[in-house]
Amino acid sequence: IDDNLVEDAANRSDETVNVTDPDNPPATIASNRYTCNGAWTTSQPPVDVIAQLMTSCAGYLWYSQGKWRMKAGEDTAPVKTLTEDDLRSPISVATRHSRRDNFNAVRGTFRGPSTNYQFTDYPTVTSTNFVNIDGGLESTMDLALPFTDTPSEAQRLANIALEKNRSQITVSGTFGLNAFDLQVGDIVSFTNSRFNWSAERFEVVAWSFGIEDYQLQVNLVLRSITATTYDAIADVTGFESADTNLPGALGEVVVGGGVSPTDNVYGLLANGGIRQIEVSWTNPINDNFSFTRIFYNTSNTLNLGQYTDQVGESVRFNVGANVTLHV
Repeated sequence: IDDNLVEDAANRSDETVNVTDPDNPPATIASNRYTCNGAWTTSQPPVDVIAQLMTSCAGYLWYSQGKWRMKAGEDTAPVKTLTEDDLRSPISVATRHSRRDNFNAVRGTFRGPSTNYQFTDYPTVTSTNFVNIDGGLESTMDLALPFTDTPSEAQRLANIALEKNRSQITVSGTFGLNAFDLQVGDIVSFTNSRFNWSAERFEVVAWSFGIEDYQLQVNLVLRSITATTYDAIADVTGFESADTNLPGALGEVVVGGGVSPTDNVYGLLANGGIRQIEVSWTNPINDNFSFTRIFYNTSNTLNLGQYTDQVGESVRFNVGANVTLHV
């Protein structure tokens, strides 16, 4: 057992934090970050008891390098900065969980003095914002908290589970030895120009060490995380857009096409002659970009049947001398 990490988890759990006052929300009161209150019988397998104990601190438990290690859930400053120079392979990015793994509400049971130590449901934690993002369909995760003895602390742990799940961007890749000393639960900042990330915050959720082509390397799985996930305050927001500046699949496309007309007229100006009107725009920066489609007409009603596909960023239209062009 890594006694230092266990002691650190205990100290973090004893820290005083402001939590939502269950009797007077949204006011806050001081409380220990986490408490562990409960009992078990010797007939239960130790692995099950340990898993139940870990639910009381929203943390991680893992086996690494011959020792059991644990961390209590807490937001910290990034312990390391990773950049493209640290990469040893392409990275894989998943922007959302599968429907099976995603949820927008958390419910479960607790037991304590108020329930005469009988398992009782704590109030469901949910967010209408998350439900709306998921198309109005509620998806609930059951989170049993056998070592939590108050409904307010149970809701706080459920809220942490919900906020962690809604930070959905997951990065998998191989890194150099700069990532060797990272551990599960560490928070890192990751800068990657291809994905428009600048010191983006991620939490290490998986770590492994290997050798490929005689090169030492570290395999990491990183999950995006916000600074408010562990803050013990129920302030769920739409993390799908709030926790990253990841560009869209087609780059930064301006709504409405971003087409800029010009007053410059080219060609003949005499009555009945032909003249040219030039329009310009900015194409998205994206490797998968093929062309920009420009719709045009000579009336206020746009005829979607008239368009031209352009790979550049400007085009000239031939129009009559007294014709107004709508683009």
